[in-house]
Amino acid sequence: MDRSADLPGAKRPGRRVGRILAWVFLVAACGGPTEPRLTKWEGSLVAVPPSAITGQVAAVSQFGRTEISLLLEDAEVGTPHGWRVDSGDCQENGLIQGGSAQYPLLVPAEGGTGSAHTAVPGMFDPDGEYAARVFVTGEGGSEQILACGELHPVQ
Repeated sequence: MDRSADLPGAKRPGRRVGRILAWVFLVAACGGPTEPRLTKWEGSLVAVPPSAITGQVAAVSQFGRTEISLLLEDAEVGTPHGWRVDSGDCQENGLIQGGSAQYPLLVPAEGGTGSAHTAVPGMFDPDGEYAARVFVTGEGGSEQILACGELHPVQ
């Protein structure tokens, strides 16, 4: 019988595996950022006068990231539109979720419709507030908000 594992300083592979499993179960029980819990969000874009743009926004948060899709209607054909999701509501800007570089420009096609999709790191807080904004960038980098929609959890 091999008793080398009983020697002082000898490695005990079974003990290490047990510690790793205990750590995995502890992290899973604490609900870390990659937990499998799924939350879904939806909202309607409302025009900010004088704009007539409307649309829909939806998001799904799970496994440490949030997938966001946006659909525009009644937008000016061929005009590049910026968009983003901020924390907060349509009355007050918050932090851009994932950073502005995560949101590709949206260019409406024939009929004034267009869509865009992105994935941002992090999950939306089920108790948080979020708003999608559609805008055009003017001279000097100023933004003119054309539409805004608050996201509400649906699951």
